[in-house]
Amino acid sequence: MAAVSGKFIFFGGRLLLFNAAAAVIIFWFLLGKNLWVDAGFNLFLGPLELKAGAVVVLKVYDPNYPVVSRVIISMILPAVSAFIVAGG
Repeated sequence: MAAVSGKFIFFGGRLLLFNAAAAVIIFWFLLGKNLWVDAGFNLFLGPLELKAGAVVVLKVYDPNYPVVSRVIISMILPAVSAFIVAGG
């Protein structure tokens, strides 16, 4: 049960991070506003805490789940959005 809820929370954190990064890119291109600066770290902190908690739960209850590769993959879009906004 804990492994299933850990996977659900992990997926929720990934989805929130994806939505936040997509919103940053959309706001940058449409309005010219940098949400990473305007909203600060708070935009990134909530989903990151969800992912950190889910990683701990998944490592304890389901050690075969590929946590590290999933975390790296889900952090690519926020990094790309930060580079796009910082570069423009």
